[in-house]
Amino acid sequence: MTGCIRRLSLYKLPIPIGLLIFICCIFFLEGCASKNEVVKLQYDLDSAKRQVNSLKKEQEKLTDLFKENQKKTDELKVIIAGIEDNIKESVRPMRKNQADTNAELDNFRTELQSLQGKIEEHEYIIGQKRQKDISFKKEYAAELDKINTDLSQLKNRLLVIEGFFISEGKLSQEESHSKKDPAKKIKEEKTKITQKPEPKELYNEAYSDFKRGDIKKARGGFHRYLRLFPNTDYSDNAQYWIGESYFLEKKYREAIIEFEEVIKKYPKGNKTSSALLKQGLSFYRLGDKTSAKLLLQKVIKDYPGTTQAQIARNELKNIM
Repeated sequence: MTGCIRRLSLYKLPIPIGLLIFICCIFFLEGCASKNEVVKLQYDLDSAKRQVNSLKKEQEKLTDLFKENQKKTDELKVIIAGIEDNIKESVRPMRKNQADTNAELDNFRTELQSLQGKIEEHEYIIGQKRQKDISFKKEYAAELDKINTDLSQLKNRLLVIEGFFISEGKLSQEESHSKKDPAKKIKEEKTKITQKPEPKELYNEAYSDFKRGDIKKARGGFHRYLRLFPNTDYSDNAQYWIGESYFLEKKYREAIIEFEEVIKKYPKGNKTSSALLKQGLSFYRLGDKTSAKLLLQKVIKDYPGTTQAQIARNELKNIM
């Protein structure tokens, strides 16, 4: 009996089956088991064997499946290893290129800093030159204004001197004529007093005095012309030159009044735009920039394309 138990222990059966066989042996040995019980035990034993066989088949299937999965796993490991090698091979030149790129970037940064320094240096030099140019332009402009002022004064003096010599020459001629023929001189003077002069002749005489620089005499001649001929083709011109005479003498308030007479009395004359322009310049020289701007803008608006409009536009730039 003991030998049978030992033999049974050699088989690696599941614990429930071994226990069942062990119980059967006990019943058999003790002699208390019936025939039916033996049959039942035999059936249970066969059933247990079938379960064991089924479990073995399942185990074999699982083993095959494990082997198949292991094989696929090994194949995947090989594929992954190959991919890793390929990645390493691909990354190696990229790392080299990255290193080269970083080196080039460092060189570029160095060159950029050097260039920035040169730019700042050039900007400083240009700024210094610009300041010198501005200072030079201011000095040049001041010198140019002084030259223009001196030139204007010289022109006026020249006109005065020319007028003086012309007057002296005319006076000498009149004196020589009077010495030769005193009766003729008296006769001519009486004719001048009693006879009304021609408009054009009177105007030309005053205008000649103006060009010679004899401003006051010319102004008197223009006033006389307007008293005798207030509504001729030269009346607006005569009134304008009266205003111009005050403008040249820098009597800007009087000039404004006389130019206003041109605008009111002769609005359709050829001197209206010039009178407006000179009014604006007179106000500017008096320090009234607002009135000056309005008048100069009116010249530009009412008389576009004229020389007076161009002068007004240039003067507005100075006033702004």
